[in-house]
Amino acid sequence: MFPQRARFWLAEVRPIPKQVLTKNFIFLGESSKIVPMRTLPFEIDNLNGGFMKAEGILRVENGQMVFEFQKKDDVFEVYKSDLETARIDLTKIEIVEYKKTLFGARLKLFAASASTFQHLPGNDLTERVLKIKKKHREVAASLASKVNIFLSEHKLKQLDDES
Repeated sequence: MFPQRARFWLAEVRPIPKQVLTKNFIFLGESSKIVPMRTLPFEIDNLNGGFMKAEGILRVENGQMVFEFQKKDDVFEVYKSDLETARIDLTKIEIVEYKKTLFGARLKLFAASASTFQHLPGNDLTERVLKIKKKHREVAASLASKVNIFLSEHKLKQLDDES
């Protein structure tokens, strides 16, 4: 149905049975859109006073952002921690900002509460900045827009339920 190495996110408009949904797809709300997921490599810099960094991949599955990362020594890259996984529910994210830079891009994730990012390394309570390499800009921009669309649909649905 979809090519193995899809370059962009594709949307299928017809409804698909839940048995067909796998971890490689995102279900975007009531609109019956299925979006194949591509993982996004990232880095988080300046951990532990600039002596550590985290490298990992980000994917979206089952209404959650899944971060798989490993902390590394930023000076000599000798020390590496075990692989860790952090899951964040998409409804706990306020907004995802995409910022294109000269040599790559940055994804800024903003959360409503401080407990949202408790298992993800970083310096700020309600914000995480993911550094993206230049070759992954398109995937990052697509991920940011798709997540923001999902968040907008979710907030509109909440407003409809309230009234």
